[in-house]
Amino acid sequence: PGFFSTIMADLNWRPPGWSAKPSTPRYLLITKEGASTGHLTISDRALLFGRRVPNEPERGTVRLDHDSISRQHAAVVHSFQGETFAVDLGSRFGTTLDGEKMPANKYTPLREGATLIFGASSRSYTLTATPPAAAAAKPRAAAAS
Repeated sequence: PGFFSTIMADLNWRPPGWSAKPSTPRYLLITKEGASTGHLTISDRALLFGRRVPNEPERGTVRLDHDSISRQHAAVVHSFQGETFAVDLGSRFGTTLDGEKMPANKYTPLREGATLIFGASSRSYTLTATPPAAAAAKPRAAAAS
């Protein structure tokens, strides 16, 4: 069985066929009110964010505990060509990319330093190829406002 076959069995969203593991991991630095609260590592094809997904980032899902987060809210996907994309999965309260609301169900390229905010959460997620410092806070994936 593939990486996502077990964890995604009960979920509607699937990584697109063009997704692939990155040759080197990418990271999402998590901040709340300007303070670093940890990071997520994108070392596989995708990370699915939502209110009703398992909180297992190492297996491709991140639970966000906030009322404005949809059951399956958004995903960050790595392509076989080396690019990273974000997609809002038609969530009720939307996803913002660098302060602009993303269109639903459209894969949008993320550049280095791009910042995502899911729903009305006060946490932001900034894409980087630079590994977080060893002294950084321990990763915390669940997000409450």
